[in-house]
Amino acid sequence: MASVLTLRVSIIIKAENDNSRAHASFYETSYTLSFHGVKVAYLNADPFDVPANSSKYMYYPVESSSIPLTPEEGEVAELFLRRNQVVFDIRGNTRTRWRVGLLGSVKFWLHLNCQLKFPLNGTTIYPRCSTKSK
Repeated sequence: MASVLTLRVSIIIKAENDNSRAHASFYETSYTLSFHGVKVAYLNADPFDVPANSSKYMYYPVESSSIPLTPEEGEVAELFLRRNQVVFDIRGNTRTRWRVGLLGSVKFWLHLNCQLKFPLNGTTIYPRCSTKSK
C-alpha cells in the first residue's frame, strides 16, 4: 500500500539580538523542514536587520502537495499517528553580522538543529530550540 504525506503547518522562527549596543544583520538564512529524512519544505528569508536588544519573527506557512513515502517511511508515519504525534526536524544556517564601532564588523554562522513534535489534537506548541555559532 502506498503512503503519501500532505502537510499544512505554520512555523514561526524568532531571530533574537541580545546585544545592547549594536544591531545585527542576518543573511543567507536557509532551513529545511523534514519528516524522518524526507524533505518537506525549504524555509528561506531575505536579508534582514534586528535592532539592539530586540527580536524579529519570521513566519513560514507551509502547505505541501502530496509527498510519496516509501513503505518504511509510511510505517513510521503510522506509528506516530497512533501515538497522536508527528515529529519534524528543522535544520539549517544563517549568517549574522554585528558592527563593532571603529573596528568594523564581526560575522558568525548560526546553525539550527531542532526537532518539532506536533500533537494531533490541535494544541499549539512552542518548542524552544537554540542555535550554535561558528
